[in-house]
Amino acid sequence: MSLGKEVFNDIANFQSWLSTPSHALGNVKPIELLDTSYGIEIVKSELHAIEYGVFA
Repeated sequence: MSLGKEVFNDIANFQSWLSTPSHALGNVKPIELLDTSYGIEIVKSELHAIEYGVFA
C-alpha cells in the first residue's frame, strides 16, 4: 500500500502500525481490516487522518 509508505516514510514503520491495535479503529489491528473493500477504505481514511495530523 503506497499510501502507508508515504505517510510513515518507511515500510518498517508502516508494517508496525498495521500490526498494532488502533484506538481510532476500535482497538483492531489495521491489518485485520484489509480483507474487505470496506475495511480497506477505513484503513485509507485513517492513514489520511494521520497524514494530516489528526490522531485519535
